[in-house]
Amino acid sequence: MAPIDLFKSAWSNDVGALRAALAAGADPNEPHPRAGTLPLQLACQSDAIESIDLLLEAGARADVVFSPVCRVNGGLFLNRTPLMYARSVAAAQRLLDAGAQLDSADGNGWTALVWAAYSGDLALTAFLVDRGADLAVCPKFAKKSLGLCKFLKAVSELPPGAQETEAGKDRRLQLDAVRAFLMGQGNGGLLDRTLDARPPAARRRATPGR
Repeated sequence: MAPIDLFKSAWSNDVGALRAALAAGADPNEPHPRAGTLPLQLACQSDAIESIDLLLEAGARADVVFSPVCRVNGGLFLNRTPLMYARSVAAAQRLLDAGAQLDSADGNGWTALVWAAYSGDLALTAFLVDRGADLAVCPKFAKKSLGLCKFLKAVSELPPGAQETEAGKDRRLQLDAVRAFLMGQGNGGLLDRTLDARPPAARRRATPGR
């Protein structure tokens, strides 16, 4: 009988096979011998929440840093973390609660926040901001994608009263710096349209700090 493929099981969210592989002694922190991928990374990439839970329970490191191989040119994606591959708030919540480093940067300087913003995932972006992700990294990458305009929409929807706290004031200053950068890139019109696309209640809530 062929051994159970831990990586395939994690990706496909085959919890039964994954549990059997772990029970047979598979190491959840051992990278793939060729691709350099990790089971936890693959589970995050396919948003396999049950697999993420099982891998973390089995000792998979949420704070691990690894460098998978690019299938196109054989190069390395340097210093990636599972959080950078999270596709949902549920996955990110589990990783952070298990010790993932929120502001770890990959070989290009991208953090999980930049990856979420780049993909236009408003819910995940807002969640990472709420957990305290560093906004100062964003101006460097704002020109990479208009998805960062969506990011600003998410960040602008701070809870009522957030700007009154010291932390809220600091985050508002960071947000203003990101907005100023985008305006300098000629994205002012798109930025305004993106922010004005918020629900009326959200617009009213964010107006004082805008």
